[in-house]
Amino acid sequence: MRRILSECVLTTFAVLKYSKGNTTACCIQNQAKRLLKIPVRTFKGLLCFFTEISRVLDMRVR
Repeated sequence: MRRILSECVLTTFAVLKYSKGNTTACCIQNQAKRLLKIPVRTFKGLLCFFTEISRVLDMRVR
């Protein structure tokens, strides 16, 4: 489960990396490292994980 999520996140960040340029990609990678530390064994953890991802994505889009 965790592996699938982390790969999903890395794919998302890879896409962002190409669409936004390198400076944001660097910030995004740091965010990704933080995201992967969130425990996703529980539903609440999973919710927290996706909330954090959407927050990061939202921040990058603006």
